[in-house]
Amino acid sequence: MRRNNFKPTKYSNICSLHFTTDSFKRECNNRVLKENAVPSLFAFSSLISKVKRRQAAKRHDMKTKKQSSRKIS
Repeated sequence: MRRNNFKPTKYSNICSLHFTTDSFKRECNNRVLKENAVPSLFAFSSLISKVKRRQAAKRHDMKTKKQSSRKIS
């Protein structure tokens, strides 16, 4: 990870894309991380661009909603 001195807490989250397929087990039709799973897949450039696209889409949606609410009133 690109964070110095990162210490995860019980509230920390990490995307499943960072784990290999053998890091998961099936429990009641759900995919659950194994106790010894360690995130090992990091493609920073593609993840960053994916996040930026998602953020841009959210901004666009918010802008569109604001414009449509103005037209109604």
